[in-house]
Amino acid sequence: GGAAEGMRRDPEPRHGSCAVVGSSHVLLGAARGGEIDSYDAVIRFDDAPTRGFENVLGRRTTYRVASPAFVAAVAAGAPSAVRIVAGLPRLVTGAKAMVVGEETLRQQQRDIQEKIPALLLYAVSRGTTNKVKALYTAFATRMAALVEGTATPAADDAGRKQDSSAAATWVEEAIAEDVPVTLMGVFFAMHTCGEVHVFGFPPPGAERHQHDAHEDYYSAYGGGGKIGASI
Repeated sequence: GGAAEGMRRDPEPRHGSCAVVGSSHVLLGAARGGEIDSYDAVIRFDDAPTRGFENVLGRRTTYRVASPAFVAAVAAGAPSAVRIVAGLPRLVTGAKAMVVGEETLRQQQRDIQEKIPALLLYAVSRGTTNKVKALYTAFATRMAALVEGTATPAADDAGRKQDSSAAATWVEEAIAEDVPVTLMGVFFAMHTCGEVHVFGFPPPGAERHQHDAHEDYYSAYGGGGKIGASI
């Protein structure tokens, strides 16, 4: 079906180069902030913060790609979520931009645009989402084939052998779940940008940063992995 009324399919202007910044703890392992900020556009996800992390992941944000939970928080008027989206810089068109799935409810769309009139909601169509899901499933299945027979069972803290490697577990979860919002962000960037550079997307089974016991880079510093992390 077509994009919801008032939502855009093709963002303009296109950007020469983009940085897509995930939220993984692996970002804490290197100071890439200057490099990330040097790209024409920077894409981040939901309420992933920059304040306090400028050295490792930069200051700039051009687009925020929103998960259904974050869209719902903005539509409901959660102060921190609204502040994050309202804080996006204006594009040369004079509008702020957030990327959402086409399945976003029209009522949520109206609520968001009432709260942030200058916001453009760029819609990733349902057809595109389905195509990305097919590619994602094929990729995960291929990963399973590569992992099968090569993964060495790992020992847990008590010395017991685990049934599968971290990579194999990731593959099983990937096939079962919907397309991650981060992957949709990468495809949005591929459609919008001449060059796409990704940061904070670790390989399956990657070790955590030595100072971080969390999946994302900000939970240990007050974000809690919830809507409302300081930006």
